[in-house]
Amino acid sequence: MSGYHCGGAAAGIPTNPGGAFAAQGTLVGKDANYDGVIEPNEMAFIPSGGGGGGGMIPDNDCSDCVRTVTTYKTVQVPCTRNKYKVVNYTVPKVIPYTDWQTVTKTRTVTKQVPKTVYVPTPQVVPYQTQVPITKYKTIQIPKSRQLCEPYSTIVSKQIPVTKVVNVCPPQPCPPQPPCPPGPVLY
Repeated sequence: MSGYHCGGAAAGIPTNPGGAFAAQGTLVGKDANYDGVIEPNEMAFIPSGGGGGGGMIPDNDCSDCVRTVTTYKTVQVPCTRNKYKVVNYTVPKVIPYTDWQTVTKTRTVTKQVPKTVYVPTPQVVPYQTQVPITKYKTIQIPKSRQLCEPYSTIVSKQIPVTKVVNVCPPQPCPPQPPCPPGPVLY
């Protein structure tokens, strides 16, 4: 194969069985359990296909000269949620009720009074009786309600930071042949 390929087996140069990894593609990872670390079972290899030509890379393809480096950065993010709590309280309520009150009234009663002759004469006599009256009293009625209070916490999360790094130094250009002397123009 002609041309410069840095990366050896990753560039498509055939290797012996058990040798270096020879397929081209992209290694991708997804933190499926959100623990901040990409485990081996959370990685996959997506082959790039090679584009024909027996799997060989053209000389001007420099995809094997870069490498993707993933590091992790811890960020802190505020998380606000609603917290519900039940509050008990009492409400005053005025209710009417019937009570009995003793009052003094008068009535006219005809009695026999001594005279030379008994003659009925009216007299005013006081008496007591029970009469219903309406009174009011205040009672406390227990009630409860649900309050919603927002609260915030700071959540630390590791996020991947991906960089593409050049792994191949640039090759020097081959020396150019000197230009042949041409005709001299005056």
